[in-house]
Amino acid sequence: MTESRQARRADSPQKRQRVVDAVQRMLADGEPITFTTVARTAKVSTWLVYAEGVREHVEAAIRQQEHEPVVARSDGCQASPASLKSDLLMAREEITALRQERD
Repeated sequence: MTESRQARRADSPQKRQRVVDAVQRMLADGEPITFTTVARTAKVSTWLVYAEGVREHVEAAIRQQEHEPVVARSDGCQASPASLKSDLLMAREEITALRQERD
């Protein structure tokens, strides 16, 4: 086995742990989790976050965030995804009405 291959093999567990640590930190901070943002935060390749044994941590965090309330940053209030969708629908309807009124 070449030296570079041995070095990569020795470095792999550390990189995998950085990914797990990044996911936990992002969850704690309420940062949106995607495979790309985790890779960027952990400073690893996107290939690694999709690798078996790592991908499961990212997927679990994404699922967890889907079921958690979303924090609106402007006023600190919490809103569920359903509530945000409802607000968006009402805003779109209001925009449509305003455009019709304008025209």
